[in-house]
Amino acid sequence: MNQHAGNRLLLSGVVLETPAPSHTSHGEVFCKTLLEVPRLSGVRDVLPVVMRQGLAQAQRMDAGAWWRVEGELRSYLQPPQYQPRLLVSGYIRTCMPLEAPCMDNEVTLRGQLYRAPVYRTTPLAREICDIMLAVPRAHGQLDVIPCIAWGAQARSVCTMQKGEPLGVQGRFQSRRYVKEMPAGSVERTAYEVSIMHILP
Repeated sequence: MNQHAGNRLLLSGVVLETPAPSHTSHGEVFCKTLLEVPRLSGVRDVLPVVMRQGLAQAQRMDAGAWWRVEGELRSYLQPPQYQPRLLVSGYIRTCMPLEAPCMDNEVTLRGQLYRAPVYRTTPLAREICDIMLAVPRAHGQLDVIPCIAWGAQARSVCTMQKGEPLGVQGRFQSRRYVKEMPAGSVERTAYEVSIMHILP
């Protein structure tokens, strides 16, 4: 894993498209691709990942190949000329090709609650708690990562307050949903951490 103990990501999956330049930050070019990561249930999460252009050129991640990537989760607010929205992706620090399919999807985060959790129940009476976790990054930056807890984990965090420390382990997942807009319904994809364990 990477050196940032408070933000660790491990994924194994199929590269869906050859990494292509997506943006420049501090004079450095970054590339983006999509990684299809299977779950035990058979569902496949399609997850955005970014990396430095130098890493992408050195590793040659061809579409259709299986790769294991390690790094951290990053977030940023979509530019103001678009609909304001928090975008989350994996940031790759190291990667390696795989000879056989694998099902790695592990996230460890330690930070503080960005705001108070939101507790709710589904129509089938399942308990859910929506969490926004602020995870510190180098140079005073923060990554705000959406997380979702279920059942006992939801009950254990629902009374916490903004600013309280929290550590979680889970998986990085994609979820399709429909958002009602003035011009009509729009289908979107949310990226979040599904919490499996609350850390001491």
